[in-house]
Amino acid sequence: MTLRHRIAGAAGLAVAVTVLIAAAAIFVAVRAQLHQQIDDALAARASELTTGEHRNPCAGGTARNRFPAPSSDRDDARFGGAEGYAQFVCADGTVVRPEPAVTTLPVSARAAALARAGRGESLASSDVGGTHVRVLTRGVGAGRGAVQVARPLTEVDHALRNVLLVLVVVAAAGVALAAALGAIVARAALAPVRRFMERGVDFVIRKTLPELVAGMNQLGGNLIDAAELEREVVARDRAIDNTFGKDAQVIAIRTARNYLGDKLIRVAKPHKILDPAAGPLIAVKLHVLTRKTLGGLQTDLSSRVLQPDGAPLPGVYAAGEVAGFGGGGVHGYRALEGTFLGGCIFSGRIAGREAARAIG
Repeated sequence: MTLRHRIAGAAGLAVAVTVLIAAAAIFVAVRAQLHQQIDDALAARASELTTGEHRNPCAGGTARNRFPAPSSDRDDARFGGAEGYAQFVCADGTVVRPEPAVTTLPVSARAAALARAGRGESLASSDVGGTHVRVLTRGVGAGRGAVQVARPLTEVDHALRNVLLVLVVVAAAGVALAAALGAIVARAALAPVRRFMERGVDFVIRKTLPELVAGMNQLGGNLIDAAELEREVVARDRAIDNTFGKDAQVIAIRTARNYLGDKLIRVAKPHKILDPAAGPLIAVKLHVLTRKTLGGLQTDLSSRVLQPDGAPLPGVYAAGEVAGFGGGGVHGYRALEGTFLGGCIFSGRIAGREAARAIG
């Protein structure tokens, strides 16, 4: 997988995951809201059936009593419509239905326990006679059993299917948009590199190694031996096939790819240099410069330059990197990294003071 494909994939995946998470969160929130409305209606109906004006048919521990049902409860096929289908579960497990009803809600172990205890409540969704219903079970007092109220979830399920359909369409569009944005981001991110390759005077881009060597020698002055370079490249490519090879660069690449983040984003899969599928071959002419000398003029603590015999050279002071930062000098022998800015300021301050003192 090329760097461009990895950038496009990472950017597209980030947007796609965000869209999918947002769609899932919206669906869960809508479902919770619709179920909450049903649950509130069930709670209100249960409270109505357990008030003083309604006689508990399980009173006294018997099920001889019956309770009247509103007209809407007579429609067993829809479980009571808006008011909900209701039944009592007595402490002894007997189920008491409305007088005209022929449908019985299933009594779970949880509902039976609530009926025996006469307190607490539970909400559950189940399928009864092919209808998806929401059931509230609420204890109505010790020895008085529990009341169960159910309402169909047909309309809720229909609404949720419509919401899910819309969210799937939106998510699919979001994923497609994410893929397009990923490709655009990858193209924009690699545009400077592409311009360097196309316009840079120090770049040589060829399909084969002999052509590459010819272009390198034309640019650099016949410094490359084609046969020797081919031997080095072939030897390096053999290390790709050998898991236990000694090539330091290949070992470093494989080691870096042990970390998943680097494997996915930063470090390309090792491949042979002469593999045509990994082409073209690219060479870049280097312009070498000195970044720091790690040496320089030897000075004393007053920034005076010392002669080979260790005596100060009159009137000559050194400050900054010329005074031998790293590898000795102001920072000591182990100071090999950093910008040296602090040492430059410090040594310059000392040199200036000492020079001013010397001239009075």
